[in-house]
Amino acid sequence: MCSVPASPSPFQGVKMADYAYEKLGYTKAAVIFLKGKDYNEGLAENFAKEFEAKRAAPSWIRRATLRATWTSRPS
Repeated sequence: MCSVPASPSPFQGVKMADYAYEKLGYTKAAVIFLKGKDYNEGLAENFAKEFEAKRAAPSWIRRATLRATWTSRPS
């Protein structure tokens, strides 16, 4: 497990895109992140921008809102 800084670094998204495209050979990507968190949004945007710059297929970005779902058991 690695620790991450509190604020997004453009370098992190770029390196992730490099790894996905160059090392793993991916040409398509989906980015799903928690909406409202600066770190998540910055990382997702930087990844998508760099990945698409590599002439890969456009990244699909989905902004999600975290919701808890509670169910009760029958008594």
